[in-house]
Amino acid sequence: MASGTQRECFGTDFLNTEEVKKMTEIQKLFVFGTLMEAGSDTSRVTIGQIIAGAATYPDWVQRARVQLDEVCGSKAERLPQWEDMERLNYISAVVKEGFRWRPNIAEIGAPTMLIKDDEYEGYRFPAGTVFTWNAWAIALSPEECHQPERFWPERFLDGNEGNALKGHWAFGPGRRVCVGWKVGEMNVWIAIARLLYCFDFEEIPERPIDTMTIPQITKHTAPFHVKVTPRSAEHATLIRSDCADAVNVRF
Repeated sequence: MASGTQRECFGTDFLNTEEVKKMTEIQKLFVFGTLMEAGSDTSRVTIGQIIAGAATYPDWVQRARVQLDEVCGSKAERLPQWEDMERLNYISAVVKEGFRWRPNIAEIGAPTMLIKDDEYEGYRFPAGTVFTWNAWAIALSPEECHQPERFWPERFLDGNEGNALKGHWAFGPGRRVCVGWKVGEMNVWIAIARLLYCFDFEEIPERPIDTMTIPQITKHTAPFHVKVTPRSAEHATLIRSDCADAVNVRF
């Protein structure tokens, strides 16, 4: 930052604010840590849920592969990139289905409270009223989704694949959606695009996946078991070469 060569990011924006001058070094580190913490667990759990969906409903994986191979090559020519998002609309639909399929924050959503009296469709709500929503009931309602228990990305191939907030309430309702929704979408999108491009996911017969109890943020459930294998030797080489720099990273 001192030399002016640092790319703009959350960190540079934060460090350039007036509030930073009042903070200790520990407080600054805490703020950066909360940015990571807020988005890492939710993204991790959603990625795991999509993998469970790939293992238990494998039919859609092959349709995703057709598009991935058209864009990135059937012989592991290169990994999917951010720039491929417009051409990989099926992957965007997969991500949205992952957000809908098993809400991972809480069964009853995140409560919000009125700061002043309000009225809606004849109902009056005084200031201080707490509102929330039944995330699981909505996501798994046949009135909202056809065959809601099924992992079926096609339900989101409706021309709104690029709108990560439309069609589910994973980031919350109304104007009070999660402020980091775009980061969450991008985290999951790039990870899932590359995982589906490089790996096969299979359910282990003697260890079936109970998708209603797969890990969530607010539930301390055991991780599920799944068989993961590279699609080919070429795909294995590609992912290893791309991730080589991360192998020896320690936190």
